[in-house]
Amino acid sequence: MYEDTTDFSLNIQSEQLEAPSKMALTLKDIRDSLVEFDGSQHKDINDWLTDFESTAETVQWNALQKFVYGRQLLKGAAKLFVNSQDGLTNWDTLKEALEEEFTEKLSAKQVHTQLENRKKKPNESLVEYFYQMKSLAKKSNLDEDSVIEYIIEGIPDTNQNRSVLYQAKDFKELRDKMKIYEKTSSNLESRLKMKFEKKEQNIRAVEPRCFKCGGKNHLAKDCVEKDIKCFKCEQLGHKANQCKVQKKDIKEISKPQQLVQRMYNRVFKDVRFGNEVISSLFDSGSDICTMSESAYKRAYPVPLRAQVKELVGIGGKRIGTLGFFLVDTELDGIPIEMCFHVVKDRDTLYSAVIGSDVLEVVSVTLGKKGVVFHKFEEVRDNEKRSEIEDSAQTSIAH
Repeated sequence: MYEDTTDFSLNIQSEQLEAPSKMALTLKDIRDSLVEFDGSQHKDINDWLTDFESTAETVQWNALQKFVYGRQLLKGAAKLFVNSQDGLTNWDTLKEALEEEFTEKLSAKQVHTQLENRKKKPNESLVEYFYQMKSLAKKSNLDEDSVIEYIIEGIPDTNQNRSVLYQAKDFKELRDKMKIYEKTSSNLESRLKMKFEKKEQNIRAVEPRCFKCGGKNHLAKDCVEKDIKCFKCEQLGHKANQCKVQKKDIKEISKPQQLVQRMYNRVFKDVRFGNEVISSLFDSGSDICTMSESAYKRAYPVPLRAQVKELVGIGGKRIGTLGFFLVDTELDGIPIEMCFHVVKDRDTLYSAVIGSDVLEVVSVTLGKKGVVFHKFEEVRDNEKRSEIEDSAQTSIAH
């Protein structure tokens, strides 16, 4: 590729290039405000033409001025192409030739793929990302709602954090909500940074500890104790790996405390759909069982029943279901018919959620094995067995 240095010249009287107003500007006056077009794949000819004509209208250029100045802004392959063409004698023919040669011809499917794969870059501002995605979408006649969804999905964050963006009904509203989202994200990042710095300061502020005697005001090399101290039983004369004190003699976290700690962890249960197994969150705070649209299509693509519910999610966000289906499955080996309400992927963080409505047909216990589902009959049998054992032990004691 080489640069054609052939000068473009036209036998045009200077007065023909004069603008209709004394205040009109020439290309030389506003050169810095216009960009050149070189025909590369990184620049869109339609965007360039739109910007050029918008500027020309602002400064009141006539058709001849647009033709002359437009050619002067062409470089590289674009300039070579125009110089090789015959019959380009005015702005309309020049514009038509440029559009025909350099417009990127993409199918709707290709545009969808580009939008789906385009993600916000770490060093890219939300505003830059927003307009880049809009520019991509212009290559096909996509509806505004689809483009908005692609833009939001390309932002690397959880659905919960992006929920404010999903409420946008058009590009203007999305742009406004992006400002709120960006400000919120920035504040959160600052708080996390401060928290990390504080934690780092706390770590640096920890007093040195002697691994020989356990003292916190000196290191082992300065220790005056002759014997080492066991950190397991707190006795002198041996190390923890040599300790003979039985495990039961050492204080452990109480079982009630362990139970409380376990309750704070998320609990997942496998639910089988034919050959497909979906790990489902058990959430006793949810009134119904839900499933993401993608999991539903993958695991049990039966026609949905038409009943639609409106759910209230995190932050009061209202979520509409797509319908529901019934399925015969098992929970911890117990045959059960479950009702799952299907929601869009963007409205849930989990493939499936087991809600409290299952407790109408099964019971649940929380023990050493975690959350376990039981038939009501099993629970009553266990309670009766426990009463008998307690009664027997009471009789022996007496």
